[in-house]
Amino acid sequence: MGGYIGEEKKLNNTRTTPESYEIQKFMADLVEEGCTHVVLEVSSQAMITNRVDDVKFDIAGFTNFSEDHISKYEHHSLDEYFRAKISLLEKSPKVVINWDDEKVRECYNILNGKEIHDTGIIKESENINETHLPYVYVREEEIILTEKKTRYIANIDKEKQEITLKLPGKFNIYNSLMAIAVTNILGIDKEYIVKGLSDTKVLRKIRACS
Repeated sequence: MGGYIGEEKKLNNTRTTPESYEIQKFMADLVEEGCTHVVLEVSSQAMITNRVDDVKFDIAGFTNFSEDHISKYEHHSLDEYFRAKISLLEKSPKVVINWDDEKVRECYNILNGKEIHDTGIIKESENINETHLPYVYVREEEIILTEKKTRYIANIDKEKQEITLKLPGKFNIYNSLMAIAVTNILGIDKEYIVKGLSDTKVLRKIRACS
């Protein structure tokens, strides 16, 4: 784990979210390098230990929620864990959520006064004219999964874009849909969004088993 400017690693850290002073120092370095955007993975532990209290977020994303991180060393209950997740979204005026996750979908009832967008996968059994259409979505029949790559057609603002990922797995479709929605809302040109996703590599995160 670490902080990067382009492909150059500028920050070494062992936690998902660095300590507050490390974040501030890293962002100051980013400004000096001429960077205009920062992507920060914020853990629920970072929220309850106030590591991002002084970070002003323009947009926040919430991909999924599961029975994880429940222990005497982390969160004591699912409600406490969910509350920590929500506290990040409350810091941002704009939010993107995964419509397909029932628990995450509760954000529509919890977050008042926020600009909320969503992402999702439309199942083959669903009637496209009758179901909810997320802000950014893909139709299930337009997904091609292989051992090393993923291809699909993303619907963004009623425009279709062919997406190729050098990453396998349905979960990476959800992650990339979130990335598409966030960057599109921030006004990034779709050409750069598509290229950025196609160039993305994640090392040592997953392992193929036979």
